[in-house]
Amino acid sequence: MPRNIIEHLDERNVKTVMQSRGVGGFNVFFEDSDPAMINEITSNRNFYPYNLDLVNKKVLFYNIQSKEGEVNEFEIDIIEMQSELKKLEQSVNEFSTFMKC
Repeated sequence: MPRNIIEHLDERNVKTVMQSRGVGGFNVFFEDSDPAMINEITSNRNFYPYNLDLVNKKVLFYNIQSKEGEVNEFEIDIIEMQSELKKLEQSVNEFSTFMKC
């Protein structure tokens, strides 16, 4: 689901802004970000669906299109994602090499 959210971010931004009066785009939390602002954003994730938390090394998603009963909040650990992306890169490179033969 998080990958799908990223793939269709532009479409979802339109729905977020129009349907829920939320804010499109990404918010970024730095070490020196105002704690009150971070609290406001993280307490109202349906209005701020895409957040990059550089303090805790996470990407936070809120799925504005989730149906009743479905999980609508996701957190992705950036460090774990980095190792998965390296594995994916290796697989793609191996496949590319295979296709050139």
